[in-house]
Amino acid sequence: MALLYRNTDKYWQQIGELHPFWGVLTAPEFRNEALTPQNIVSFYASGVEHVNWLAEIVERHFGQPLKAMKALDFGCGVGRLTHAMTTLAESVTGLDISPGMLAKARERTAAKVHFLSALTDEQFDWLHSFIVFQHIPPARGMVILEDLLRRLTPGGLVTLHFTT
Repeated sequence: MALLYRNTDKYWQQIGELHPFWGVLTAPEFRNEALTPQNIVSFYASGVEHVNWLAEIVERHFGQPLKAMKALDFGCGVGRLTHAMTTLAESVTGLDISPGMLAKARERTAAKVHFLSALTDEQFDWLHSFIVFQHIPPARGMVILEDLLRRLTPGGLVTLHFTT
């Protein structure tokens, strides 16, 4: 199956079917043929490390711990960060366009987490996205970013990663 680089939604849907973990972290141990229980544990542990790192930065710069009622992980993939975000939020929504990745994400159930392929009218007090916008054409990314920011509650927190 040829990957479709021009249509980023189709590309990520294909990656999600072929190599959902590798599509999130492109290391050889996360390709399907190399996935072991230990590699999966390592994969999700890296999400906990990332979220702890974010919490440290927020506390250092704002003088208060990162705590949220409702968080959104935009481009959640298989839920590496979504599940880790539950330590800092009452509920976390993971959003992704890849059915294959969402299927893997849903295998790790948690009461505080739900995964969607499209957003409802929900508001969030923490918006997060990491290593996602770099894969979206800039004009489309700006439209998405504006939509996400409209969903931020007053006084909410945004932690976004953009490659420049």
